[in-house]
Amino acid sequence: MEQVFNEEQLRLLNTPLTRDEIAYKEGQRYLPSHLAIAKANRIFGPGNWGYHITSPFETMDTGKTTKNGSIIYRVRVQVTLEVRGGLPITDIGDCEANGTTAPAMGMAEKGAVSDGVKRCLRIYGSAFGLDLYDDDWKPEQEAPKPLIKNDPVPALVRQIEAAETNEELDAIAKEVAALKLAKTDIRRKELVSAYDNRRAALATLVKAS
Repeated sequence: MEQVFNEEQLRLLNTPLTRDEIAYKEGQRYLPSHLAIAKANRIFGPGNWGYHITSPFETMDTGKTTKNGSIIYRVRVQVTLEVRGGLPITDIGDCEANGTTAPAMGMAEKGAVSDGVKRCLRIYGSAFGLDLYDDDWKPEQEAPKPLIKNDPVPALVRQIEAAETNEELDAIAKEVAALKLAKTDIRRKELVSAYDNRRAALATLVKAS
């Protein structure tokens, strides 16, 4: 069988993520969607790979609500990805939606597709975050996550992700600043990542409304 990838592509696919490429959400590490897309274009080449939705969107009640009382739904969809010369890869992506407004559901559907694409890409190895599913793996220079009793960070991350206005985000940011976390503290990176993602999501909602 003809080899799909050349030596340089194989080298890139087997190159682990750097610390700067990894984001954090609720204590879990992940590769942000925009970086995954950029890597796929760099390794496979624009036009040499693509994906399409292969199922209807499915919406489920999670049984959870936001602090404002909106029901949190989970949106799921099946995505199939193909790289020129390779076999198609199919996986399921999901994303939560705070309520059933058109902007909220639209953002969740987009997030579910992005999640599905990343799940497909991880089949290609370290470059797309496959190592992140190994609890013992650590990127170069990553500091161990501190174990702190009654750590306020997880609760603050959840508040950030549930924030529905920029004003709410700003109020939470003041609580974060009061913690005075060192720049080298991995919990600080987790909070900053959550804040940036939620700020971008709220901006998307404003444009769609």
